[in-house]
Amino acid sequence: AAAAAAAAAAAGKAIQGEGLERLAEDLGVGLDDIFFLVFAFHCECKTQGVITREDFFRGLRSLGVDTLQGLQAQVQQQQQAPYRDLLLLRRVYSFAFGYALEPQQKQLPKDLAAAYWLLLLQPLQWCLLQPFLQYVECISTLRSINKDVWLMVLEFALSCPTSSSSSSSSSSSSSSSSGSGSGPVDQTIDRVLAEYEDDGAWPLLIDNFVEWMREQRSKK
Repeated sequence: AAAAAAAAAAAGKAIQGEGLERLAEDLGVGLDDIFFLVFAFHCECKTQGVITREDFFRGLRSLGVDTLQGLQAQVQQQQQAPYRDLLLLRRVYSFAFGYALEPQQKQLPKDLAAAYWLLLLQPLQWCLLQPFLQYVECISTLRSINKDVWLMVLEFALSCPTSSSSSSSSSSSSSSSSGSGSGPVDQTIDRVLAEYEDDGAWPLLIDNFVEWMREQRSKK
């Protein structure tokens, strides 16, 4: 169980494979939960899926706990922490790129990048997340994502209104526009696409995505 994972770390053994699965089970979260990425960030892990003895105890110290019970009590707080502190979100997001890389790689395969985007950006309620992932995985000819593009995708997402804010901000006017057939999220997406600066400093991936989205919206 989780105690076995701590014992392994105390004995100088890395926690990985079944050890990580047992730790996740006892903490009550999946290995694909944002908590494990945040914890890996605090541990300063060098290899995805491997927590060394030094990593494990560094992570506990960083979170201000010294027992597994203390770590378990931190789960919900750490799941939410990056979305309450944009500086922390940017740091965890930047860390995730290097953490996900295979040895000797400098770019993320686009399917792996998409999986991490879903994990990291879904809590932001970014109104363009699902079409962006569809574009990356099914439309774009890019095979991999470099770090500059990776970082700019977060900034693009943060520059857009969230789905929840667009819903709440337009609720007061929804009754007057109920016959238009356009919901608040659709209106937000249309506004983002209209206000996007084609000659801005965004990477080509985002430029091409916006162009594709405009084409899709024009067909409706």
